[in-house]
Amino acid sequence: MRRRLVVIAFLILATGCRAESVSDSSAYVEGPAIISRGSLELDCHGSLRRTEIPPVDYDTILDSVALPTSRTYPTALQTSLTGETGPTRLWAKAGLSVRSAAAVEITLPSSVSDRARIGWDIPASPTVGLSTSGCDKNAEGWMSFPGGFWVSEAICLPVDITAHSKTVRVLIGVGAPCPGQHSAPAPSDK
Repeated sequence: MRRRLVVIAFLILATGCRAESVSDSSAYVEGPAIISRGSLELDCHGSLRRTEIPPVDYDTILDSVALPTSRTYPTALQTSLTGETGPTRLWAKAGLSVRSAAAVEITLPSSVSDRARIGWDIPASPTVGLSTSGCDKNAEGWMSFPGGFWVSEAICLPVDITAHSKTVRVLIGVGAPCPGQHSAPAPSDK
């Protein structure tokens, strides 16, 4: 708990830093770490399995999180209607892999928080932020969680990943392709 308070204090002081591009500017933007308001805590018991490596076609971000980003996933994720309205109108299933000992936060930027949600766990609850303080500090490997993305319309969704005092923005094609991706297979309802 004390470590988390120290990290939060550091992050508050660091918010004046400017974000800067890393090697692939279309996929990553790195900046100071952020802590969002209202993040749900990922339940470590919700992990479906442990593996030595994350899925091969997933992008490993900050050596802590793996997701199907536009850098490694060739097509946008397929969506389907949920029967809801607003930011949970469409659903795209995509698992999440987290390094067992990693403390991470996954958040949606405010620019899309009114039209998108994320969620992984059993059950997955739609939220704009999800975090874990590290499920097993002594374990090697990765933990896999079921869940995915909810959106009001097909979108190339920016998602912020925070770990190791750094934040990286990745792009995920949810029903609509991001640059370099192919269109999602039907029914990806717009």
